[in-house]
Amino acid sequence: MSITWKLEEFEHVTSTNTIGRERLAQATDVHGTVLQARHQTSGRGRFSDRIWRDDPGESLLISIV
Repeated sequence: MSITWKLEEFEHVTSTNTIGRERLAQATDVHGTVLQARHQTSGRGRFSDRIWRDDPGESLLISIV
């Protein structure tokens, strides 16, 4: 099985993880989509009780669907 990667870049989002989960729930993205942001305001790790803080442009902020 081969995956075609699709990169979506955002300047500012709440959370790349949240966007990925919403799109999966709506079936609007296929597996292999990479969501990348320069800054996020409500980022979190794989678990909802963890918070991710960043300075704009200083971190690699991605989620892979």
